Amino acid sequence: MNPELSDGLVLTGFSANGTYAPYFILGANFVVSNTLSALAHYPNGYINSGDASGLQTNFFAPGDFDPKILPFALATGEPITIGEVLTLNGVIGSINNFAGPVLVVTGERDIPFCGGNCFATGDPEIASIPAASQKLFPAASSFEVSIISGAGHGLNLHYTHPTTYGTMQNFLLQHSLAPEKFGHW
Repeated sequence: MNPELSDGLVLTGFSANGTYAPYFILGANFVVSNTLSALAHYPNGYINSGDASGLQTNFFAPGDFDPKILPFALATGEPITIGEVLTLNGVIGSINNFAGPVLVVTGERDIPFCGGNCFATGDPEIASIPAASQKLFPAASSFEVSIISGAGHGLNLHYTHPTTYGTMQNFLLQHSLAPEKFGHW
């Protein structure tokens, strides 16, 4: 609603394509959050992956994460609201008049936004599914997309996280949105 409030945007695990939301919902094996002991304090209306299999399906790409991280990720995962899931497609198509630089960083094998293959666009003119998001930011001073090879939706816990964070840091530095003391990756 107020695009002038930010100097730049970095969107992670994102595309303008909501086609794969049903795969995300099915794969998650969602349960009401307060049925999990660590999240018992949440009211009804919040949901989480019900088990490690659902979490792995939606957030982790095979071969790009340490399987020992799954119990930790399941135990520390934050809930989402049912409304957030149900409105996913409506939010995705919104045009934003943001005038600063935009970076979209998505894992190549992202399930919710790419169906497991961000390069399967069906259109040789579009480099990746997230690249089609450019139409949502017609006023952006710069629009860039980085597809992280081999990664899934949960970019933070993949072996490729140094590439993910390096890409974001370099973008912020390139557009004078981060202190130089961070240096380039």
